Amino acid sequence: MKRAMLANSGSMMRTLIALLVAFAVGVDMGFAKLADGSEAGVRQTLEAIEGGVAVRATIDVDRTELTVADRVVLTITIDAPLEVTVLLPKLDDFAGFTHVSTTEGARASVAASEGSRVWRVLLEPFLAGEKTIPPLEITAQVPTPPNASSGKKGKPTSVKLKSQPIPIIVRPIAPKDANASTPLKSASMVLPEAVPEQATQKFILALAAGTGIVSAIAGGVMMSRRRSGRVESPLAAATRELDLIATRAGAEGLPSAVAADIGRVLRAYCVDGLELAAPGATSAELASALRAASSIPDATSAEGAALLRRLDVLAFAPAGSRGPDDPTSAEFIQRARAWILSCPAADHSGRGAA
Repeated sequence: MKRAMLANSGSMMRTLIALLVAFAVGVDMGFAKLADGSEAGVRQTLEAIEGGVAVRATIDVDRTELTVADRVVLTITIDAPLEVTVLLPKLDDFAGFTHVSTTEGARASVAASEGSRVWRVLLEPFLAGEKTIPPLEITAQVPTPPNASSGKKGKPTSVKLKSQPIPIIVRPIAPKDANASTPLKSASMVLPEAVPEQATQKFILALAAGTGIVSAIAGGVMMSRRRSGRVESPLAAATRELDLIATRAGAEGLPSAVAADIGRVLRAYCVDGLELAAPGATSAELASALRAASSIPDATSAEGAALLRRLDVLAFAPAGSRGPDDPTSAEFIQRARAWILSCPAADHSGRGAA
């Protein structure tokens, strides 16, 4: 047994080293994809000049491939003088997606008369398949200088900017015919939401190395389980994901990305572990399904629904809006873990592992 354990450990270490080397070689290529728009994300830039006034619109989508348990963030940034009025299309009615929320903000510019206006739209897919974020037509109303003789302001000039459609691929969480003999697939690499244009090369390489180490460890564990013939249960998968989130997040604060990751794990467990009927796997659908599930105690259902709602709020709260008494990442991860263990799911008996 010791010899087998040593052989398995050595194989995992070789796999880990190979993955790290491959990741180091591909750092430049990977971040180039993030910059020019690949399956990690897409960016479109639209510009127009009217009467000497420049208007620029940037359309960002954080990912073009996801599962039905994930979410996609559409970000619209308008760079124009403050006197320009911006009219956006309807942002809560995209076919194939559930609109979760829209938040609006602004970024100051060096010039007091200029700035950036930002809208972040959170979307959840209904079902698996090929989706499309349709073209967005943005109208900027540029004021006309006053008439030299009368001093009256002229009618604003409308400038229209239109983006291209963005295809989105939504994959199911697991095949419908999955069973105890279905091989596990390697976990996909978790990439950062965006790479700041002003980031230094040292920061990018450090971030890439950290992500590569976590992904390599996860890949080694998955390969080891595959060799032993075991299929990971929903409970084991949720526990592993929470452990990875805790490793990345640390014990202090609750960044928006951490809140979104914890919510993703809970939604996936509700669908796979509790087998709740929620076609879109949204937090609102899952809260209703929890209340309707006769096998789950009322107190447990209420706690789960409240936890999902709270994580949704925290995932899109402004960076400086949380107080010192708000729960930390470690406390929220512990609450999520305790709630999963309190659910009377068949998964807790260990079924799903051969």
